[in-house]
Amino acid sequence: MVSIIVPVYNSALYLDKCISSAVVQTHKDIEIILVNDGSKDESSSICHAWAKIDSRITVIDKPNGGVSSARNAGLKTCRGDYIVFLDSDDYLEPEMIESMLRKLISVNAEIAFCGFRIFADNGKQQITCSAYTSDVLTPREAILQCFQKRNTWFYAGWAKFYSRGAIFNESCMEPIYFDESLSVGEDYKWLMNVLSQPKVSCIACLDKVLYNYRRFSENPSLSNFRSRDYLFHKEALLKADQQVSSLFKLNGMGAAYACSIRKMASEYTNGEVIIGSYYGYGKLREYTKRHKEKRFAIYSLKNGIANRVKFKTFAIHVFMLLPWPKAILRNLVKIAEKKRSNSLVL
Repeated sequence: MVSIIVPVYNSALYLDKCISSAVVQTHKDIEIILVNDGSKDESSSICHAWAKIDSRITVIDKPNGGVSSARNAGLKTCRGDYIVFLDSDDYLEPEMIESMLRKLISVNAEIAFCGFRIFADNGKQQITCSAYTSDVLTPREAILQCFQKRNTWFYAGWAKFYSRGAIFNESCMEPIYFDESLSVGEDYKWLMNVLSQPKVSCIACLDKVLYNYRRFSENPSLSNFRSRDYLFHKEALLKADQQVSSLFKLNGMGAAYACSIRKMASEYTNGEVIIGSYYGYGKLREYTKRHKEKRFAIYSLKNGIANRVKFKTFAIHVFMLLPWPKAILRNLVKIAEKKRSNSLVL
């Protein structure tokens, strides 16, 4: 049996397409767990209507606690030998489960990755990501490729297929839970944690687009620096970055540790530019003071950060000290945001 876990929150517009894509899977031995996370729209009634149609569907109604809380509720309930995560505004190709299961079993892997399609909510743009370098990878190779190929590998839990043993502890039968304290970056931390488990030895890669990810043009999250929650999300992502780096360091994964530090440096510096140009130097000083330890870890000499990156960051600090270039910085940020939007970069 394969368990498909779907966290649901205010996604009534897209929920029918999402659920129907799970129901019509060519592999029929599935359970579909719809976790309604306190939706305020018609999502709950849509979920229960589908449950009446298909006995394989279970609906969990719970107070709003965030996507990690919803996924954790699904993990506590699921009975499948294999597990798939599906976001409620995305959808699967009909053969997704069958193809991933066949691939995973054929190479005796614990986890399988597939290609995915990112498409804009207006339907006018899309990008396909499926250029995998090998049919089979070790977990450490998979982790490194997550950092090296942004448009091919992504840090999320979706577009992946997990054996139960990869997620659940055999002794206590408890799963690896998502961190509910993180508003963003929770899937990145969770996936790196799963891939770092000693019991995971093989990752199967299927060079075929089987997952469809909807990207919203006005996503009120970290990608939207004008959002009132930007600072909150940035803090959460840096916390996730630091925890992942500590995990890699503890496990002696030097190459992955260097990649995670470079990622954290990029996120941290990105935050400096946006906070300095949009929120003022006072907020910037609070941000840098609060992350003094991270700054030391990022720019120490032994972590693989290139000197040009250190110089660039220093130049940005000097630039933001001056009163006149704020407008220039804002324009640069707007250009970067437009480029991100046009290229569907996540």
